[in-house]
Amino acid sequence: MRERPASKELVKDIAADLNLSISRLYAWLKQDT
Repeated sequence: MRERPASKELVKDIAADLNLSISRLYAWLKQDT
């Protein structure tokens, strides 16, 4: 079984998107007063 580069890129893309979402959520929670 060979790894497909496309699926690796997809995983990286999802990870980056998730990281961004978490960062925004964290910033929003810190901003809450």
